[in-house]
Amino acid sequence: MFIILNLYSMTNSFLIKCGCYFQYQLNSFMLFICVIMFFFMLIVMLSMVYVLTYKGIVHYMGHKKSKAEMWAFVFSSLALLLMGGPSMSLLFEYSSQTEVGIIVKIIGSQWYWSFEVSNLMEEAISMYMNPLEELNVGNSRFLEVENRLVLPSGVLVQFNITSSDVIHSFALPTLGIKVDATSGLLTVLPLFTKKIGTHYGQCSEICGMNHSFMPFCLEVTMFPSFLYWVMSL
Repeated sequence: MFIILNLYSMTNSFLIKCGCYFQYQLNSFMLFICVIMFFFMLIVMLSMVYVLTYKGIVHYMGHKKSKAEMWAFVFSSLALLLMGGPSMSLLFEYSSQTEVGIIVKIIGSQWYWSFEVSNLMEEAISMYMNPLEELNVGNSRFLEVENRLVLPSGVLVQFNITSSDVIHSFALPTLGIKVDATSGLLTVLPLFTKKIGTHYGQCSEICGMNHSFMPFCLEVTMFPSFLYWVMSL
């Protein structure tokens, strides 16, 4: 138990903290699998040390060999079920599209992003990277954009992601998002977060000459501030 608590605290201290519900579930599941694999390998290693030290090298013949193979098959099957069961339930919950509050269409183009909030905006707004000479003290280099996408916290948002030309990749590490934007294909991605703040992302698919200068910015705020932003557009 002490090891598990230490691993959990290390995950929150040294890695990117979870910004959304689905990322928290995924991180918790991966931590659970790592702990199980650690103890399993520890038991196997100690068993091998015991056998080679006190029993000598044992050669399995006939029915002993068949019995060892049977147990190996049983443990392997249990390990697959242990990993596959939670994975399928997490995948089902991740792809669930019930009770969507806001739908945002995101379009990747060479070399900028544009977004449109359904039923709240008349036309899409583009995100171009701010030139370096326009940055102020405290701004993020190569990450600041002219227009930010503002979303409310505590509301289930559905992203409809696509591309107008080549393949792009909508990557937002602080919220655990990385989805390809492909022309002619609409990729649906849910997002539910209560982490108020500013989140920066970039295109993580090589899409041409200015691939490195294609950031976007997502600002999560309270619902009244979101309504004020919509009215100001």
